[in-house]
Formats: sequence, C-alpha cells, structure tokens
Amino acid sequence: MTAPRPPHPEPRDPVARRATDQVDPYALIERAERLLGSDPHDAVVFALRAQAVARARTADTLMARAHFVAGAALMQVGDWTDAMRQLSQAQRFYTAQKDFGAQCKVLTQLAVACCELGEYSEALDGFGQALALAREHNENAAARRVLVQQSTVHTMLGDFGAARSSLRAALELPSGSTADEGVVIMQFGQVDASEGLRAAMAGNSATVASRMADAAEHFEVALELLETTSDRSDA
Repeated sequence: MTAPRPPHPEPRDPVARRATDQVDPYALIERAERLLGSDPHDAVVFALRAQAVARARTADTLMARAHFVAGAALMQVGDWTDAMRQLSQAQRFYTAQKDFGAQCKVLTQLAVACCELGEYSEALDGFGQALALAREHNENAAARRVLVQQSTVHTMLGDFGAARSSLRAALELPSGSTADEGVVIMQFGQVDASEGLRAAMAGNSATVASRMADAAEHFEVALELLETTSDRSDA
C-alpha cells in the first residue's frame, strides 16, 4: 500500500509557485526511481527536475529523496564526483530529519562510491559509520547490507578472514528474510572463489581445490534459497 503523500508546503516565491504548481514532483521522482535500472541517464534528468520543484516548494523530504535517487543514478553512469555530491546533499537532509534508515543507505552508497574510486580505506571508514548508526538504531536490514558491502571490500583487498567475519555477523542479525540469507551465502561463495583465484595465481593447488569446492557448495545453497523468493535476479 502506497503511503499518503504529505501536503505541499506553500512556496515562498510567487514566481516559483506559478512555474511549479502544475508539476507533480512525486510523479517525477517515482519515474526517476523506475528508470534507475533501465535508463539511469533519464533517471538523473527526472530526479533533478523533482529537486527543482521541491526546492520551490521547500519540500525537504522530497528534496532528500530526489538527491538520493540522482546520486544512485549518477553512480550507475560512472559519474562518481557528482554522485557523491548528490548523496552528500541527501545525507544532510536525512540527518536533519533524523531518518536513520535513510542515513545508513546514503552512507553505504557513499562508501561504495569511494570503493569504485579506489579509496578503499575511506570506503571501510564509511561502512563502519553506516554500521555503527544501523546498530545504534536497530536498523537490521541496513546493517546487513553494510556488512555484505564491507565483505566485498575486504575480499578485494585480499583479507578473506575479515570478509568472512563480516558475513558471519550479517547472518547473526535478526529478522533476515530467505532472500537476505541467500545473498549473504552467495557472498560467502564469492569470497571462497576469490581466495581460490588468488591461490591459483600463487600456484597453491591444494588451496585452489579446497576453496573452489567451498564456493560451489555455498553457491548451491544460495541458489536453493534464492529460487524460493520472488526476486529472481540474484538467483
């Protein structure tokens, strides 16, 4: 069920009112969200239009959402600098609104952007901030997402022990769905496979065989779980 939209605050500027009162900013941002996966360039355009209307109406809640969607879309097109600028603006609004779940999402996205830029230390710091905030406010779903992303960075850095520690912590969180568990176990398989490939490059055949067998087992378990869920993309 869609939550009711809050009433639009009256814009301070009558000119802005005339320019925007025929535009539905919620329709713009919803269209941007729908386009995130298929056409991120257009998603950016609609998110920026929603920002303009929200700014004229001083609708801070919508501004936060529009900045977040624009940042997510810009990440998909590889514009990391502008993406981080948009996400930082979203974080400022969400912090003012005390929306802790949304803050965790933004901090996680900012850390992912740092990772894509090769700033792994900054990425781990960002994930640490997001995780601390999520745990403080019992945002278990957000904490689980952070831990999976954190494990990815540890894997990229070759710290497979730390990667598995993050994933074990994710599995220990309460209220995870079958899909959540499947994604975490799938990530265990990714860690195993990455360690196996690292061992292959070092000529360590025994470790290769062991880790690839572990990876296959984890992927099989993850597939069994994910095939029972409605979201088939991970499966």
